[in-house]
Amino acid sequence: MKENKGLKIAVISLASAVVVALILFFAVNASTSSYKTVAEQYDRAVRDGRYEDAYKYLDVEDSVFLTETEYLTRQSILGDVLNSYDISSLVEKVAEKGFNMIISKLINIQYEVVESKDQDGKASVTFMRKPIFDTYGVLSEMTTIALIKDDTNTMLFFPDWRVDDQKVIVHDITLEIPKYTSAYIDGIAIPASYLESENGDKLIYHIPGLYTGDHVCSLSNDGYNFNTFSFITDRSNSTVRIEEFEATIEDQQAVIDKAYEAFRAITEAEVKGADFGEIRGYFTNDSIAAEREKYNQAKEYFLTTSKTSGIDSVDVKDVAAYMVRPLWTEQWRLPFR
Repeated sequence: MKENKGLKIAVISLASAVVVALILFFAVNASTSSYKTVAEQYDRAVRDGRYEDAYKYLDVEDSVFLTETEYLTRQSILGDVLNSYDISSLVEKVAEKGFNMIISKLINIQYEVVESKDQDGKASVTFMRKPIFDTYGVLSEMTTIALIKDDTNTMLFFPDWRVDDQKVIVHDITLEIPKYTSAYIDGIAIPASYLESENGDKLIYHIPGLYTGDHVCSLSNDGYNFNTFSFITDRSNSTVRIEEFEATIEDQQAVIDKAYEAFRAITEAEVKGADFGEIRGYFTNDSIAAEREKYNQAKEYFLTTSKTSGIDSVDVKDVAAYMVRPLWTEQWRLPFR
């Protein structure tokens, strides 16, 4: 009997321990997964300069341009120096970061929730940040942080909240660039899966996410020669257009030479009734069918009923360029008819 009694006590004690452990498990995880807690921890990490921790709280899109390495570089003071063109704003940013780090590390900052909202998977928290010694609120300041609930839960039970900081990440950027070019942003090739559509002589890309601030877009049509353009992203759902860019004198001359070569070759082929295959290389792949039809119609004007031409040669003179564009932005097709 004594053995059975001892066994019952052991089982009850074990069950009680399991219940207490489960209560603590749910209480602790429910508290740490609260969107208010996530918002506070993110803000503390940023102010402390613990950017590795801050990145873990961010709602990072599945974008090749939102790497942790790039985030750490951009958030650092070195990143501010590399990405700033205005010395006054640089000094202001560096001073603010330095001040926040000193205050956060030396003084206990209290976070008081002023207002919070949670609806349909989106939340926002407005905090009053206040140093404990700041009786009169001289150093106190308000901050609002937006959050998004992730589709998955932490440990199956607890909602996983992410910070939607649009001062750091902008979403759904449309990028338009000239056709027949490959494109890079900050040295990273734009994935083919980001190509949304083609519109005339433009390629339209959908970029899921970019860091705010300055970026460099590099374009090339041969993989070796690049032209680079700077652009700034500061808000979501915006459009960046890389339009035509200035051509050097050498570029302009190359265009004129190429246009003259194509014009003469096509005209000579027409007057002698050559097959379209002789001048096929002057046209882009997507235009070959239409250009072949136009070519076959045009060469009929030069031929007699016996299908022989009375023209022995073609002499093209006084070539003038009425519009010059960079040679490598597109394959040239000549509207000479």
